[in-house]
Amino acid sequence: MTTYKDQIAQSHKNAQHIFRTVHTDTSLLNGIEASIKHHNIDLIVMGTKGATGAKELFFGSNTIKVVKNTKRCDVLIIPDNYQFEPLQQIAFPTDFTRSFDNDIAPLKKTSALDDTTIQILHIGNEQSLHIEQLNNLNSLKQLLHPIETAINYVEATAKKRMLISSFIEDFNIDMLVMIVYKHNFIENLINEPVVSKLGNQTAVPFYIIKSKNE
Repeated sequence: MTTYKDQIAQSHKNAQHIFRTVHTDTSLLNGIEASIKHHNIDLIVMGTKGATGAKELFFGSNTIKVVKNTKRCDVLIIPDNYQFEPLQQIAFPTDFTRSFDNDIAPLKKTSALDDTTIQILHIGNEQSLHIEQLNNLNSLKQLLHPIETAINYVEATAKKRMLISSFIEDFNIDMLVMIVYKHNFIENLINEPVVSKLGNQTAVPFYIIKSKNE
C-alpha cells in the first residue's frame, strides 16, 4: 500500500496535494464512513474495475453500495482504463423539481477547471414543465452564469439510464454529473435492475453530488 501511495505521489506531483494511506480491518463501507468523519472528507473517488461501457457508470456492487450508503459525501466514479482528457462537455440530467441552491457549487467548480459547456438534460417535454420546474430552470441558469450552458429535452421513449447513455455518446460527453436527492429519479435510476444490453457507449467519469439541502 505504501509503495502504491509513493507511485501516485511521484506521478502526480502537486504542492497542494498530500497523499495518505489508511488501513482498516473493518468492511469497506464502515472504513469509508470512519475516514469521512475522521478526515472531514469532501469527495470519494472510486474506480469501476472491469468497466466495458457506459452501463458500468450505473452498476458495480462496491461502487453502488458506496453511493447508496455514504451520507452527504460526493462520489466521483472513474471507469477502468479511462484516459484523462480536458473537460469540454459535461452532461447534467435534472427533472427541475427541486431548487438547486448550494448543491450546484461542485458542478460549477468542476466546469471551471476547463473551458467547459454544461449540457443540461431533461427527460421529458419542454411544454409539460409546470411553474415550479420553470422557476427552478431559470434559477439554474442564473446559478451557472457565466458558464456556457445548453438545455436539451429528450422524450421518455426508453429507460432513463439508456437515454442518458445515448446522450453521452451523441454529444461526446466527457463527464456525467448528477445531484442525488432522496426519492428522486436519479436515486431510482441507481436502484433500477441491471439490463443486459445498453450498447457499447464509451464510459466517462460519473460525478454524483449528494444534496446538502435535505
